[in-house]
Amino acid sequence: DRLILVDGNPAAERLARLDVDAWRGKEFHEIWPYDREVGLKKRYLEIRDTGETLFFDRVLWKDERVEGYFNVRAFPIPGNHLAVTFDDITDRVRYEERLLALHRHATGLDDLSSEEAVREWTMDVLESLGFEFISYLENTGVHLISRSSRGRHSLRRPLPLDGKGITVKVANEGRSILIKDLSDNSDYVEGPIPALSELAVPVALGDDVIAVINVESQAADAFNEQDQRVLETLAMHVSSATKKLRGEFPVGMDPGKTVPATR
Repeated sequence: DRLILVDGNPAAERLARLDVDAWRGKEFHEIWPYDREVGLKKRYLEIRDTGETLFFDRVLWKDERVEGYFNVRAFPIPGNHLAVTFDDITDRVRYEERLLALHRHATGLDDLSSEEAVREWTMDVLESLGFEFISYLENTGVHLISRSSRGRHSLRRPLPLDGKGITVKVANEGRSILIKDLSDNSDYVEGPIPALSELAVPVALGDDVIAVINVESQAADAFNEQDQRVLETLAMHVSSATKKLRGEFPVGMDPGKTVPATR
């Protein structure tokens, strides 16, 4: 039983990193030699024989060309041919996995007995979620002061709240800021390691921003809106834990609610 590639559109070439002109006429096992674990060829042949349309959810594909999750739909078409469509859902799956991991971590918050422990828990969670350059800045009412950082040396000098800085802007305005390219951003204050993208979210108690959680990357476009929602959910957990430690009644958290970002 043979499956031979006949054609593919530009989107398929881009997602699969496949040169259709070079691979046209090749058999399936030549194009995807790593199909033993996934078993798509066997299922494709079943579709050809039964005439059914099948949908494969969250197929993990990993080889030297592609690594990610895909939804795959396959159906027969006239001429003894098989059409296959696929959508890259990698970002969505990884976002869901991060949220699940975050909520699992959150169960340990009740055992923490100090705000310092909450800060370090925050750093541990962000590292476990794959963020590299992380800082937790406390709002003193006059300055932002780095109380904890990972992946780099802390910004040693306090940041005046009447000065520049993406995190300063977050503290003053009480909203998240996502910058995908810092190269021409006038608010950016360079730290020990120059960054090209930054995401900062406030930790608020009521109307007061008590801290800012900040992540940076040396690559442009390193963060997206899903990363923002993950950090905002984390910030709400931190806020709730801080309220408990300070003896304040925690308000209900809505993980689905986000605040506007700037780009």
